[in-house]
This record gives sequence, C-alpha cells and structure tokens, in this order.
Amino acid sequence: MVKKRKHYFWLVPIFLVVLLVLIHGPVLNGLGAFLAPAGEREGEAVVLEGTQVLINQGVKQGVSLLKEGRVKRMYLVLHLLPKEQQLFAIQEEYAEILGKELERLGLKRGQYRVLLAPIDDHPITLAEARFAVPYFFRDGVKKAILLAEGFHTRRSLWTYQRIGNSLGIQFVPVPYFPSYPKENWWKHLEGIKDFTAESAKLGYYLVRGYLPVSSLWRLGY
Repeated sequence: MVKKRKHYFWLVPIFLVVLLVLIHGPVLNGLGAFLAPAGEREGEAVVLEGTQVLINQGVKQGVSLLKEGRVKRMYLVLHLLPKEQQLFAIQEEYAEILGKELERLGLKRGQYRVLLAPIDDHPITLAEARFAVPYFFRDGVKKAILLAEGFHTRRSLWTYQRIGNSLGIQFVPVPYFPSYPKENWWKHLEGIKDFTAESAKLGYYLVRGYLPVSSLWRLGY
C-alpha cells in the first residue's frame, strides 16, 4: 500500500514571516502597509465591506465619516450565502437590525443602504464586488472610500477597482484593525495569521486571473 505524501507548502509563508520577524522593523511595516494601504478619507460615499455580519469598529468608522461630512452616503455590503450556510435565527432580520442600529446612532434612512450580495462559491470578494459596484454607479458615485478589515484591504481594493474602472469609479482604501494594531502586527499571533493568509489569497487571485498581474505595477495606493 502506497502511503500518501504529506504536503507542507502551507508552512512556507509562516516560515517566511517568522524569518522576517527576526529581521524586524521597517521591512515588516512596509509589507503591512502594502497589504493594508491607506488613502485620504474623502469621497462621495463610504463602502463598508462585511461578511455575513459587520464588525463594530468598521461600522463606527463609517458613521463617523458621515457625521464629519467627509461622505454623503454609506453602503454596507453583506454576504447572502445559501440557506444551509446562513446564520441561525437572525440572518433574515439582520439587515433590518442594522438599519435600526444605524438610525439609533443618528443616521437617517436615506444616508445608508444595505446590499445583500449573493455568494454561491469562490471567488467571494470578486462576486461581492460584481454585485455591489453597479449600485454605486447607478447612484452616481464617482469616488468611494472602501473600508476593509486589516490585510484584506489590498485584495479588496484591487478587486473593487477592477470592476470600478469600467464604470468610472475610484476607490480609496481605509483599513481598520479590530484585533491588533497595524504598527506592530508581527508581535501578535492573529496578525501573523492574517498576514500570511491574505498574502496567500492575494497570490491565488493573481494566479487564477481574478486580478490582472498588471495590478502589481499599477499600485496607486
């Protein structure tokens, strides 16, 4: 009986990060800044990218941008998964719950919009962007702040911008870090895990053609 060989390719990014941790300093900061680029906080709208739910810190940042007059409208993008994968008990009411909480925080109904992006399979971020970006176009948005969580920001930005290019919409990235500080992410296990996972996913998007390789030399942010 032939034994299956064990593959440990997934250990490679972790090994590289551990090696970089030993090097330390500006290199790690630069790598973190690449995966979590930050632009100016000005636009016509703010887009808060979520999953099935939204994180408190991201919502509060979006609300602050509205109240400060930096944007005029807020879009909250949620994933609508197949029935068997949805959250038990609250999934169907979640959008309504969000609206009530936003209004409790002082927003008016016309200042926000909840979008439920149907997600059937991978690539999830690309499916989300294909669904959401046309709504921004129909609402006349030309420049939008993209609020994304941590090191997911780079992949999210390039994906949204790929769809936005054909519609004349510019996206400005603003990352938020709910679990650890961006300034020393390598000192936190969660930071190392997120960095390695998002690096691998970005590479996957490029290899599979979900993002054009030309994105690498048209960085922008």
